[in-house]
Amino acid sequence: GNGLVIIAGAMDDARNIASFSDRAGSSATSYLTALGVRVRTIDNEGVGTLWSGTSFSAPIVTGAAALLASAFPNLTGKQIVQLLLTTADDAGDAGTDAIFGRGILNITRAMSPQGQTTVAGNKEPVSTTDNGSSATPMGDARMAAGDGAGIIILDGYSRPYAMNLASALAAAPQEHPLAQGLQGSLSTAGAVAGRTAVSITVSRNLQGQPQVGLAQLGLTYEDSRKAKILSGYALSRLDSKTAFAMGFSESGRTLQQRLQGRQGDAFLVARDPMTRMGFYGDQATSLGARHDLGPVAVTVTGERGLVWTPGPRRTQVLPGYSIAGLTLDRKIGPATLTLGGTRLREESTVFGGQFSSALATGGASSWFVDATAAMDIGRGWGAFASYRRGWTSLPGNSALVDKGRFSSDAWAFDLSKRGALLSGDRLAFRVMQPLRVVSGGLALNAPISYDYATGAVGYGARLLSLAPAGREVDFEAAYGIGLLQGRGYLSANAFLRQEPGHIEAMQDDVGGAIRFTLGF
Repeated sequence: GNGLVIIAGAMDDARNIASFSDRAGSSATSYLTALGVRVRTIDNEGVGTLWSGTSFSAPIVTGAAALLASAFPNLTGKQIVQLLLTTADDAGDAGTDAIFGRGILNITRAMSPQGQTTVAGNKEPVSTTDNGSSATPMGDARMAAGDGAGIIILDGYSRPYAMNLASALAAAPQEHPLAQGLQGSLSTAGAVAGRTAVSITVSRNLQGQPQVGLAQLGLTYEDSRKAKILSGYALSRLDSKTAFAMGFSESGRTLQQRLQGRQGDAFLVARDPMTRMGFYGDQATSLGARHDLGPVAVTVTGERGLVWTPGPRRTQVLPGYSIAGLTLDRKIGPATLTLGGTRLREESTVFGGQFSSALATGGASSWFVDATAAMDIGRGWGAFASYRRGWTSLPGNSALVDKGRFSSDAWAFDLSKRGALLSGDRLAFRVMQPLRVVSGGLALNAPISYDYATGAVGYGARLLSLAPAGREVDFEAAYGIGLLQGRGYLSANAFLRQEPGHIEAMQDDVGGAIRFTLGF
């Protein structure tokens, strides 16, 4: 038949070959089965009845071919035959067999995209199910975005389909900050010589976690006071006004805090929102320097590493990133104020999210303005507030994206009390919002129409919003006290995460932890 013939066999509603139907035999490559037993139809008097025979399975196959020809007028007869045969459900022995031939007719699959799907007009590959993953700061934006709908793609038979790009973006993996914070296999050793301090923290079992900084893992206040760092950290005071620090597996933001002498509280879940850019850094190295100019002090930090990619998307070669920061701080009476700028450059990710080449190919550049205020209220009370505002841009050099711009923010407010219940203890409260996209997204110059007669593609502007409907807000209380003459430390934490991961439909996360550390 030169690929233009289908031999129709009959089956019953239990998908068994009909007793009266010929088997595929030597014509297996052109044989297709369809319902042919007790097919509902009408007789010559118009009365509804049930009939059996290949004379009723053949019209079903013919109708399927007609449906394809009507829906996709660009298809040739040979292509229609090929589609019906290659999209059939396998039956009988695996593959093409002598009973069912190519299998059982599946018109739904035949009508669906087959082969490599591409963007109409430029042949850039695009997936109908997986165009990458969004980032945690984007939350449920992929579900809320409607303007990414109606993008025309072509399948391997040049059949056009309208798809929703947002539906083909996977959500960022949900984080479990409490489990990450309760790393029980850490050992720390430190040494001080003159104006130089060095600390090394070793984990005997990282359980697949990235080698991120101590501030990201959220050790207790006493842990951080003694260890200062996870993996490695060194600080040297060159003179009374100048200090230099370097670290590995440590963030530049944490180095900045160390250089300024700020010690955070024991929050396991509601961590400093400025230590992360939406992702964890892996194999990070960082440098920092601080110089007191008198009226203000200047801190400069730099960090370079790899973007940690958890789960099935982790690749052997992780994408890189770099961060540079400049911060001014000044003490005015009981208050310490800081104002700084940070630049984040990602090689091929966007806040750690990885889009397909049809959406983004050159990574992203982000600028942040950071401000903090710390106040010694008196009588052991202290307050701290921080705010970050960011602007991100993507190069418009992909198949669909004309340009990409969005803004983001993060904030936190702390209240703490020394000697709250007992001498030497510390009680702290925090409310914070992790980094979240506020507005903007990917501006698309997208194919939105297709002419069968000429193959001409029409284009229109679309916005794939990256701003989520959800907003995560975390509340946490942390308490800690030294015991056994400083050889032990007891800490307790209770937290509430509303709309975790910036996903509006996500159930609140509530929990707590009590830890006793001995000989840390």
